[in-house]
Amino acid sequence: MRQIAFAKGFKVSGTTLADILLRIAYFNNWYTDLASESIAMGRLKDVTWGEIKDFNLVIEDNHWNRTEMKHMLDTDALRIAMLRRPPIQFESMFNFFDLRGFYNVTSIKDFIDKLERNEITNNSRFVKLFGRNPLSWFLGLDESDFDNITAINNFIQRTEKMFDLVLISEFFDESLMILRDMTGFPISYFNYIPINLRDEKKKYYLSKKQEEILGNWNQADTLLYKKFKRSHFYCKSLENKRPSHTQEKNSPLQNSFEVQRLFKRAV
Repeated sequence: MRQIAFAKGFKVSGTTLADILLRIAYFNNWYTDLASESIAMGRLKDVTWGEIKDFNLVIEDNHWNRTEMKHMLDTDALRIAMLRRPPIQFESMFNFFDLRGFYNVTSIKDFIDKLERNEITNNSRFVKLFGRNPLSWFLGLDESDFDNITAINNFIQRTEKMFDLVLISEFFDESLMILRDMTGFPISYFNYIPINLRDEKKKYYLSKKQEEILGNWNQADTLLYKKFKRSHFYCKSLENKRPSHTQEKNSPLQNSFEVQRLFKRAV
């Protein structure tokens, strides 16, 4: 496996996964400098594929550009993404980046109340990154298609074809085991420490109705998440991606299909 590309969204445990990928790069002496920027914060919006000579790892935390990625990545590159339950992800993003002023509201509760009364008309993006349908936007859906159900369904189908693995944040450990099995790297590479978690007092716990309101407003994200949640962290062409020569013998995690089976039983 020569290349890994990670479409990194915000507030989906993406930084933890990015650090794991950087550890993999470090221990394999991979080239990770991208257009003189930190690979972990690489934003390719203003970078063309012709400027990038060679690399093994790209972690893209901006609108995924399918055209540029097609030129940049090898055909056998491992393409991965991560999703999180949309209402919870949106609440986390809203409070982390303090979007009260951007939406002219006093709190996430006030925001949801105004959504319910159809008083939120701001569909632009804070610092051109954060706004409605954040998961879908980061994976390449254009804002003009946010209310076009046909375009959303086509986008989900493209996403299914584009990415080899879509991890689910709520099942982070299980997702890592799938990724580990796909790459064949030692399991020690995937260790992590959960840090920067919000204090419980700073979290706003959404009611079922509030989740429904946010989910309806972020329709594209809701449909995207439901699709891959049903697939149990969608994994495409797993056998073709697995480098058998790097497998650890007698590993209980060797067969990721068994991991998926156990996971399916648990949800």
